[in-house]
Amino acid sequence: MSLEALSRNGHNLQLGEFECVWPYQIPVIQPVPAAEKVRWIPFNSARTDALRGAHGVHFFIDDYLFERCWNDSDRYAKLLSEFRAVLSPDFSLFTDYPPAVQIYNHWRKHLLAAFWQQIPVHLLERRG
Repeated sequence: MSLEALSRNGHNLQLGEFECVWPYQIPVIQPVPAAEKVRWIPFNSARTDALRGAHGVHFFIDDYLFERCWNDSDRYAKLLSEFRAVLSPDFSLFTDYPPAVQIYNHWRKHLLAAFWQQIPVHLLERRG
């Protein structure tokens, strides 16, 4: 299967090329120190939040509530850029999942977080 087909099928390879670590080529997320305390809200409250600049967004909720970040990464990168802080998505890694699914979910978390860290908001407008 070509890389183009993988992108068309929802694997988000078009998000960019990032520094990766072996053996599974997991994208590297750069550490970002928190300078001050942040009030965290769940992702499913982000769209209606009136104080975006004062809040951080977390993903400690059911996966189906934030799967749309994976399916429409540009749109949600733009929304999340309005917040003071954003944690990487917390795709489930249940111990009864097959190891391949756990690795895939870990890879998705890192791919989205690396994308959110590196793409300037003004480029999102050109892509969309």
